[in-house]
Amino acid sequence: MSLRDFFSLHREELLRACKTELDGKTNIEQLARELSELLDQATSEDQPESAPNALALLGEDAAIKRVRAALEQLTHRSRIPVLFLGEVGTGKRHAARLLHESTYPDGEFFELKNDGQLPLLERRLAALRVPSSRQAIGGLSVFVNELSEASRATQAVLARLLAEHGLRFRLLASSRLPLAHACREGLLRSDLAFGFSTVVELPNLRDRVTDLPLLLAHFDAHGERGSRAPLVFSEAALLALASHPWPGNLLELSQLVERLQRLGEPGPIEPLHLTELGHRRSGMVVNLPPNGIDLANLERELLLQALTLADNNRTRAARLLGLTRDQIRYRMGKLEMASGN
Repeated sequence: MSLRDFFSLHREELLRACKTELDGKTNIEQLARELSELLDQATSEDQPESAPNALALLGEDAAIKRVRAALEQLTHRSRIPVLFLGEVGTGKRHAARLLHESTYPDGEFFELKNDGQLPLLERRLAALRVPSSRQAIGGLSVFVNELSEASRATQAVLARLLAEHGLRFRLLASSRLPLAHACREGLLRSDLAFGFSTVVELPNLRDRVTDLPLLLAHFDAHGERGSRAPLVFSEAALLALASHPWPGNLLELSQLVERLQRLGEPGPIEPLHLTELGHRRSGMVVNLPPNGIDLANLERELLLQALTLADNNRTRAARLLGLTRDQIRYRMGKLEMASGN
């Protein structure tokens, strides 16, 4: 959707919202901030994705074929809330966008990232409830990444939205944890968990390594290639990649391809170019040396590795370490490390 089309579609909603705020003597700076957020969201929808949404369905493994079949069925069931379940980097957000685009091709994909966006969401829903605008709007998908990490205020709004009827609207969410587990841990409202009875599970990369050549070619083709020839992997390199556990899944693979592109080796990629993979193997057994270790330095090193893998994003780094965002922020502060995003 272009920026011009967005304003044409939401003109009355924006004018009505501004009038309401001004009549209520709302602070002008606050109104400007909200309109700025609205503009940011509108313009971001016109920017190309770093990895196209089709990535979520790329592959010939049986597991990814099941995902494609599930999304095709859900396209025609436009009001059913859907949870995308999977580890970090499996493409949950891309899959959600694909479902939105196939269900509401002329609608809006609204990603609810924090409580500050709740007023914007309410305005979009208010426009949907106006009979004269229902057909013009073309449908709305609301996406919440990592549902169990959403605030209580956001969870309350989402639980109420599950009861909405008669609107061109669908609630989408992702989670790396089964919702039943999140409820037991006190992270999620049970009524919200029960509302997501339809679950699409995204497979781990380590369970479909036969798709690696296809995925490597995809990331290489969509990277900063310039005049460089496509990356070529030796048989030994492909075997090394297939034996890696891929804790970061597609996200980790895309970052690996970016680093190999910057490396600019003239010949085929060999195992010696992939030595960094050995530093991130899961299930590693650690033996305490007889002379002991410096636990603070070890913790610092693990945090640095997680932040590097997560492109300095604290939320993603926390997931790689099995921590919450607050826990990783606390540890970074304790170790006097520079703050990430």
